[in-house]
Amino acid sequence: MKNLIYKIQIIAVEIFRRLLFAPKAKDVIKAKALKLVHDEYENVISFGPFSGMKLSKNPWWGSYDQISKILGEYEKEVLEKLCYFLRL
Repeated sequence: MKNLIYKIQIIAVEIFRRLLFAPKAKDVIKAKALKLVHDEYENVISFGPFSGMKLSKNPWWGSYDQISKILGEYEKEVLEKLCYFLRL
């Protein structure tokens, strides 16, 4: 009986571990999108006022933010205001 309870506990822990640490579908999609963007643009901002700037391959902030940075869309509202003030 103790052996059966032990096996059930092991199975329950394994199920919980898989649920807790399994990659979420959206994270898998984001990782694939990030790889596509990195492969295409080689970590260089390609659009917007910072085009040509090279980004680190190992950022300390959220790596998925790099997609919008490379495509020139990260904090677009802030960038628009900065460009506006630079033209004054």
